[in-house]
Amino acid sequence: MTLTNTVALSQPQRPGQWPAFGAVARYEFLMQIRRVTFWILFAVGALVPIIQFFNPQNFTHNANLVVTQQSVVVIEIADIAGFVALVTGLLLAGRVQRDHSLRVEEVLKAARPTPMTRLFGKFAGASLASFVPAALLTAVGIGALVARYQDPGVIPLALAVAALTIIPATLCVGAFAIACGTFMWAPLFQFLFLGYWLWEQLDPKGPIPTLNGTVLSPSMRLVMTGVFGFTPFRTADLSYYPAVGAAWGIANIAALIGAGLLALVLAGVYLQIRASRD
Repeated sequence: MTLTNTVALSQPQRPGQWPAFGAVARYEFLMQIRRVTFWILFAVGALVPIIQFFNPQNFTHNANLVVTQQSVVVIEIADIAGFVALVTGLLLAGRVQRDHSLRVEEVLKAARPTPMTRLFGKFAGASLASFVPAALLTAVGIGALVARYQDPGVIPLALAVAALTIIPATLCVGAFAIACGTFMWAPLFQFLFLGYWLWEQLDPKGPIPTLNGTVLSPSMRLVMTGVFGFTPFRTADLSYYPAVGAAWGIANIAALIGAGLLALVLAGVYLQIRASRD
């Protein structure tokens, strides 16, 4: 396969594919938003962030460094990103294979999408669905912060943190979940994904190497410190939150989105090659 052909396959918006892309994205969004499991998982998982919204001491207990209002706002809102990305990864793992098992592929083929268009449409619709509970949870968090500090000035900061942490982390994890679902058994991916999530949370200066503190970390800690000036509340947590500049935070966002898109393109090429052989 030539480079020209590969690039052409990676374009979900080729002429005539926009209607198909919209149809797939709309179907995926509605399917996700109507799933009972979708709301149950988000509701159960949201309990932890909600508890932290109303009890900031979960973050600041045993603090031996300066605790500022800005840092509390940043860590409480950024905490939503990890939760939303985790649930999104678990939910989207079996989306590609689920279409085949439920015999909806024929319905989607009526729109005549290419494999790449279907994959990107599925990613767009499912990701948008995940942002609905994320937006609701963010609204609850912002409301709690405004009530706590009696300061509406926290709203712009909280919204900015939400946009630069929740969106990149969710898009990256969602893209990898859908891409891996093209060739991997969903329960296996979910098991490996949970293991990865626990591994990624390890101390970056500990005995086990980890992505924590790098631009490929969906924990968004480089964004927290580099873009929003977050400082930890305990000396023991300094290694988890590297003191970096804004460029590192921007690189964190770009690397996650870029890695996710690359995974989708490669999965789309794989599906296109498989379809050409059938």
